[in-house]
Amino acid sequence: MMANVICVPISPPFMEGKRRCLVCCDLDLRTNFPAYKTRTNCFAHLQEISRAILDGCPSCTFLWRVVVEMLECNPSQEGMAQANSGLAEPGFEIESCVEGGPLTLRWSDQFFVPSAPGLTDKKRRIELFMDVGKKCVYPSIGEGRHVNPALMPDRTLDRAKNWLVECIRGHGCGVQETQLPRRVLVFKFGDKGLETMLQEQNIGEHGLYVALLHGLTEGSLPARNGNHSSLSQWTPVSNLPKTIQDACKLTLELGLQRLWIDSLCAHPGDATDVPKVFQDSHLILAPDNERGFYGEQAGPNVTDKTFMAPSPGGGEIQVYARITHKRRDDSREMSHRVLHGQQTAMSGSTPEAMKWMTRNGVAPRRAIYPSLDEWAWECGKMKACECHVLPLKKD
Repeated sequence: MMANVICVPISPPFMEGKRRCLVCCDLDLRTNFPAYKTRTNCFAHLQEISRAILDGCPSCTFLWRVVVEMLECNPSQEGMAQANSGLAEPGFEIESCVEGGPLTLRWSDQFFVPSAPGLTDKKRRIELFMDVGKKCVYPSIGEGRHVNPALMPDRTLDRAKNWLVECIRGHGCGVQETQLPRRVLVFKFGDKGLETMLQEQNIGEHGLYVALLHGLTEGSLPARNGNHSSLSQWTPVSNLPKTIQDACKLTLELGLQRLWIDSLCAHPGDATDVPKVFQDSHLILAPDNERGFYGEQAGPNVTDKTFMAPSPGGGEIQVYARITHKRRDDSREMSHRVLHGQQTAMSGSTPEAMKWMTRNGVAPRRAIYPSLDEWAWECGKMKACECHVLPLKKD
């Protein structure tokens, strides 16, 4: 019975010369597709997995253990009955999206009964990866990063800084001073810490500025509240909403001095060409929520689960597994790491900021997408999320 399969111990380390497993391809999905750099996959059927495990395939056994432990589940009786009758194909899909990047697993709903309701969302995945520079005997398990902005904000900030430096120096996206908006926020450190105020710019004055795109709803423009009088003098940044606080701080952390926020910098009724202001900005900040860029410091202490896999030189090496959101082929869903709200299904929709930019013809020179789960960034050359070492590119 399949209940016994769950308890099958991990087989001895992989040995050269072993007959290739037709179920899992020995987790070397690119052997049959050497020209492909992205997206190769295979489907492991329940009955085939069972036979392969009983035949001693170490990689099938490894995958089975990962799926069962990550989902904290057992095969459902209904799924077993459907499998035995041939009415369904329960199992899981093994997918490699980027050569050298993580391996993902998609499970079959009719097979598994996860303990967490949100894990039945068909857009969820299990992602397997190793620390940067590490190798195991399974070629399709590549590198990844541990991510949690709430618990590791400095690490997240350093990655954003490194990407911006890399973009400016090596991507050819350029640094172009453009005409400044009529009003921008400027900063200083005073008796009450970081302070900001609205500053009028000379007509035709050029420079670099950051633009914050937030507070969007379906089909809307960024909100304008017209609350300018309170910022006509130096005001503690701590008095502002959390997302605006974080935007002010990040602007300075990235070495820039001006920030444009439509809700604060443009009067209602202004003839400001909002899309052009975003298009001309040095960098767009587009968070996916109004709770800040990092989440609460008391956020979930979610860690990536550890599994041991055979290493090429003998012995074992740590492989990490985590629940993620499906990455769309077109990369519009930049941030896919799942930390907050693990019990609920994710919408899978493209972030409103990206929809708004597309509708209004804004092709950002550079953009950072802060999220409570992970950050992402894009420029004219690449798109990448924080938890992946390599950017997602098409073949």
